Amino acid sequence: MKFTSGSSNGGQPKSGQPKAGQPGQGGFRVSYSLSSNIKPARDAAADARRLQAVGEAAQAGDMDRAIVLAEAALAEGQEHPMLLSLSALRLERENRLPEALIRLHRAREIAPHDIGALNALGLCLHRL
Repeated sequence: MKFTSGSSNGGQPKSGQPKAGQPGQGGFRVSYSLSSNIKPARDAAADARRLQAVGEAAQAGDMDRAIVLAEAALAEGQEHPMLLSLSALRLERENRLPEALIRLHRAREIAPHDIGALNALGLCLHRL
């Protein structure tokens, strides 16, 4: 949002006019610009299928596959505490703890009461 003064000389007060924000000032114009960072709507059904596939791989004990699927989902813009936790697990395995903490803090922001994300965060902090 951008505020400009009501004067016609590029926002500079004419001599004798009060400065912006002082009593007696003319009106303010407000202009809005749309951000180009607007994300398109996600396909909820596809996201749910992907989460299910990640969860099934993890439950089957195929953590390498679960991590690959989780990181592919994250790369496509899907965010979920399980995806972030699995990505953090890979980073922890590579001893990249500060990067893992960033992912785990994001998981906590998304779902502050998610026990898995909280546990992973605590374990990662303990390793530091």
